[in-house]
Amino acid sequence: MTLVLADIDDVAFSDAFVVQRWMPDVRLIGPEKIPALDPVAWPTSVRELVRFRDRPMTASTSDSVVHFYASDDKLRSVLANPRKTLGRVQSFAAVITPDFSMYRNLPRHQRVFHTWSNRAVGALYQSHGIKVIPNIRWSRDEDFDFCFDGVPSDSAVAVSAHGCCARREDRAYFRRGLEEMMRRVEPSTVIVHGPKPASIFHVIEDRAEIKHFPAAISSAHRRDGNGGR
Repeated sequence: MTLVLADIDDVAFSDAFVVQRWMPDVRLIGPEKIPALDPVAWPTSVRELVRFRDRPMTASTSDSVVHFYASDDKLRSVLANPRKTLGRVQSFAAVITPDFSMYRNLPRHQRVFHTWSNRAVGALYQSHGIKVIPNIRWSRDEDFDFCFDGVPSDSAVAVSAHGCCARREDRAYFRRGLEEMMRRVEPSTVIVHGPKPASIFHVIEDRAEIKHFPAAISSAHRRDGNGGR
């Protein structure tokens, strides 16, 4: 979703108000009070990632993981009330938390809120016994102050390089984020959605198990000239 900067505060305020209606009582991490998730192992039976909107066409849910790599306008209904989606994802092997945008031109408080929302939806799912794999997203080095909060160590995590590899500057930011993720989180498994350039991912290949799944549609989360994710 492309936002007019003047509208960002109104969107964040309304979303934050709605989230308070369903947010579970969980441990909060850091000065930004980001919800903490429990560690989860990568399900060994998994063969594919399935987009949330494509789940009705999935023949077998026990060997599939649901993901929310989509534009923000398609994710806001999930954020408004993830309880409505519980019955639609509970049969899957695991769920990857929603991938809200982290464009570099977004104000810091909006990037913090998108990280917070990512973990909050995951916490709600976990409170109902669903295996949750945290998606980690950053756009600049300043995001390292909060973008890893709530992510457990020695756990499966997910990242998407979609929209992060077009320009040299984007690749540099993404590579530094991967290195920082390995240092702070020390994941057991890294699920990679979208492209997996060797020039970027070589920095983590010998430090964790990597599971690569190309994006189903290359237009998801198009950059729209916003300077990276």
